[in-house]
Amino acid sequence: QTDDGVMVAHGLTQEELAQLVGASRETVNKALADFASRGWIRLEARAVLIADVERLRRRAR
Repeated sequence: QTDDGVMVAHGLTQEELAQLVGASRETVNKALADFASRGWIRLEARAVLIADVERLRRRAR
C-alpha cells in the first residue's frame, strides 16, 4: 500500500501474464494500456500500481 494506491510487484512479462490468463500478449497489452489511460492503474517495470481499486473491482464483475 502506498499513498498512490496498491503496488503489486509481480516480476512477470506481459507474455507470461498472458499465458497465466489464457490470452494473447496483445490482448493483455491493450487491456493494461486501456486501464492505465483511464487512470485505474500505473504500469511500472514488472509491477502495477493499482490507483483505483474499487473501479477495477466493479470492472471485474
